[in-house]
This record gives sequence, C-alpha cells and structure tokens, in this order.
Amino acid sequence: MKKLVGLIIILVVLVLGGYYGTGLMTERTLKRDITLVNQANGLNVTINRYDRGWFTSKADLLWKVHVPERVVKNQDGQPTLQPAQDYTLDMPLSIYHGPVIFAEDGVHFGLGYAKTELNLPDQFKQKFADAFTTDSTSPKLNVSVLVNYLNRSRFRVQLPQFTLIAKEGNGQFKWHGMTSDVTLTSRLDHIDGDMIIQGIDVKKDQISARVSQVSSEYDLYQAENGLYLGQASFSLPSVLVTNGDQKIFELNKFSVHTKSDIEDGLFHSHLEASINQLYSNGKNYGPGEIKLAIKNLDADVLAKINEQANQMQGNTDADRQQALFTILPELPKLFSKGAEFEVSKLSFVMPEGSIEGNLTLNLPKGDSSNPFQLIQQIQGEGQLKLPADLVKEALKETSKQQLVKQPTLQDALAKQIEMHSSGDQQDKQQPQDAEVSKQDVEAQQQETTQRSDQSSAQAQDQPQVAESTTNATQKDPAQQPVTKQMTLAELDQKAEAKAQEKLDALVAAGALEKQGNEFVIHVTLNEGQLTVNGKPFNPAMIQY
Repeated sequence: MKKLVGLIIILVVLVLGGYYGTGLMTERTLKRDITLVNQANGLNVTINRYDRGWFTSKADLLWKVHVPERVVKNQDGQPTLQPAQDYTLDMPLSIYHGPVIFAEDGVHFGLGYAKTELNLPDQFKQKFADAFTTDSTSPKLNVSVLVNYLNRSRFRVQLPQFTLIAKEGNGQFKWHGMTSDVTLTSRLDHIDGDMIIQGIDVKKDQISARVSQVSSEYDLYQAENGLYLGQASFSLPSVLVTNGDQKIFELNKFSVHTKSDIEDGLFHSHLEASINQLYSNGKNYGPGEIKLAIKNLDADVLAKINEQANQMQGNTDADRQQALFTILPELPKLFSKGAEFEVSKLSFVMPEGSIEGNLTLNLPKGDSSNPFQLIQQIQGEGQLKLPADLVKEALKETSKQQLVKQPTLQDALAKQIEMHSSGDQQDKQQPQDAEVSKQDVEAQQQETTQRSDQSSAQAQDQPQVAESTTNATQKDPAQQPVTKQMTLAELDQKAEAKAQEKLDALVAAGALEKQGNEFVIHVTLNEGQLTVNGKPFNPAMIQY
C-alpha cells in the first residue's frame, strides 16, 4: 500500500512538474516567436503582462502597427501625401500548458496552447457604425498557437463569416469564412501551411459577384545559403459576375503551382498556370496553360543578392540606392553558370482559334563582368502561332481607332472660322493692315474645303502622298487634311481595307508567315543577331 501511495505521489509530482515545465517552455517559445514577429518592418509586439500558473497562464500583448507616409491618388486623380499613421491593438492571451491540454475549444496534445479572440478596435467602432447598417456583423479574428512535442509552432488564424451592408449605395459584402494554418520550426528553417477561404459574395444594385472556395498550400525549407526553396500552389475554382440574370464574366478552374530547388549549386525555379474556361463580353475563352522555368542561376550569388535586397527594405532612399549599386555588379555573376529562361508551353484557345508558342533563351558559361557583352552572348529561339482571324481583327481595331482620331470636315471649318475671327480682331487693333472681308473668308473656306476633299481622296489612293502632305501641313494646323464624317458601315469598311493592307505588308516584309489558317512568327537570336522567319530583323519589317 505504501508503495502504491508513493508511486501515486511520484506520478503527481511528475505531472505537476511536467505541466509547470511545459509552461516554462511555452513561455520561452512564445517570446521567441514574438522576437521573430518584431523583425518585420512596421510591426512591433510587446508583452505587457505574463502571469504563469501551473496549468494555465495569462498574458497581455500590445501590437503596434506603423504605416509610413505614402502618396495616393484622390478622386480627381491628383497625387496626395498621406501622413504616417500608428495603430495599436491589445491582445489578451489565454495559455494552456501540456502535455495534455484541456482548452475551451477541445483537447490538444503538445507542450502548450494559446488562443485569443480579436474584435474590432475601439477607434474603428464608430466608423463602422457610421458606414454600415445595424444588420451588418462586425468581423472578428481568432488566433491560436499550438507548440507540439517537437517544439514546432502551429499558428492558426480564423476569420469567421460576417456581412457588411453599406448605408449609402446599398452595397453588400458577405464573407463566408477563412482558416489559415502555418507551422514553423524554432529556427525557421522549415515553414509549411495552407489557407482556405470559404467564399465571397458582393452585390451592388443589379451587379453581383460570387467567388467560390479559394485554397493555397506551401511547403518551404531553408537551404544552407539562406534561400527558401520548396513548392506552393493556389487554386480558384470559379468567379461569377452577373447583371441581373445576365452573365457578364465567369472564370472556371484557375490554378498556379510553383517549385524551386538547388542542384549542384544551381538554382532552378518552375511555374505552371492553367485555366479551364473564361467568359467575357459574350465570348468563351480557354482552356489555357503556360509553363515557365528559370534554370542554372548561381545559387550563392542569388542568396547574396536576396540578402542585400532585404536590407534595402525600410531604409532611406539614399541607402536603397547604395544597396542597388552594390547589387548591380553581382548580376553578371548570377548568370555566369549558363542561365536559361524557358517557356516550354504556351497555349490558349480563343474564339478565333488557338494560340500556341514556346521560347528558350540561354547564356553560355563564362566569367564576363560586362553586362553589354553578356547581352551580346544571349542565344535563343522561339515560335508563336496566331489564328489568322485574330491577327486581322486586332489590326482592324487598330485601324478603327486611327480613323476615329482623324479630324472631320466640320471640325476643320470651325477651326478655320475661329482662326479668321482672331485675325479680324488683330486687324482692328492694327489699322495699317488690310481688313479681311466676310466674302473673302467664305471664299477661303470653300477653297479649303475643296483642297481638303482632294487631299482625302489622294490619301486613299496614294498613301505615300498623304503622308508627305501630313508632314508638310504640320506647321499650319488649319491646312491639315480632313475626312468627312463616316457612318459605322463606312468606318468598318475602311478599317477592313486598311487592316488587309497592313497584313499584306507584314507578310511581304517577312514579319508574319502564313501557314493555313494561322500566322507564324519564328525568331532566333544568335550573338546579337535577330532573325524573324529566316530573315534578318530590321525595324522596317513592322512599320506599316
């Protein structure tokens, strides 16, 4: 019996000591995490109070956020200087000690567990009441930290659902909730986590938008040189915008995935993005996909540049410029191991057809420190296939914009009358000058009209003559050629003709190559020499 009692006493002492010990470890871990948070620019956290108990502890944290002065544009589009602002937020923290944690939200296993609930700060409550109706719900933030047995901290941030209804404009915003988990080691050499947004609804009059569940995941680790490597992904299943019962915009299955690693001292990074369908302006687009890669960068040089770039944050403009001058000489070293940029796949389905392309740019290995010499050594090859209807439609729209910008006959006559009226006033002030009669003005207007009509007709038949006429009349705006007002049908017809003329010129110059129902652009770059579709490139190829 005595042995049993003694064993029970030993167990009780071990349990009590274990809970107190885990409380000490949790306190140290919390202070370490706060130190890491304080390394961020404009953010500071201090512990105003920490009361440690056997099984639970209480703490009060004070968060200070500094927003530096910045230049923003007002409603008139004019830049205005916003002064720096400081915000404070009190965070009461309940801390539960392990190894078995009995908290209000359930049972957890670990060294310690802390949680808090943040409501709208007092300085914003009145602004919230002035902007939103009483049917609105104020957002709040739930934050918790669990320190597991391996001394890794898992941060969980939850933003529960809330609704905002504006007093002015009848706008509504509904947030369906968000949960974000981040797990990190004590040395910050491994960070992984995920985030899920349950959805968003926005409504303004007849316009409404709905965003479905958004998710992202990441798993990063720190290499020996300080670079963070790993992979991350982002997924957006759908976005829908409607005007009443009419669909305006829709996006389906958009995703992005990135991955980076180091192999034999060389940094590699890959990015893939895809979309299943996109609806806009009554047309369906997609599917589409793109794959990018950056390979063979010197990992140690990249780590050095990354460290210098981080030091630039939060400093003065002079310090940032000095750091930038320090980074520039390192750039040639970054590409000295045979750097390569690759677009292995580019595809996107348009209503007119499919766009496809690829591109490869690489540098030979070398120790050149001259950026200009480095540029001359770039080698590359790429190809882009475009639907013929898409190219012609783009040129047609460009031609329409050019035609619309041309002055009309009525605008030119009004300008002539205004100029002659100004001349009459000057003649009255100078008696020695001969007065211009009203009949002379009308005769000159008729002569200008006839000359303008002739210039417009010649511009259609002889483009080169029209161009020289335009250059010759730039000194006298009153004598610039004008065009008569056109109907929409005439505008479309002229734009169609000009687009075909431009298209023929591009094909004749070799900038485009016709292959069936597609136009192909094949480019190569070798020792500074650029060729397009087998012909040396010159700017005249794309001048039309």
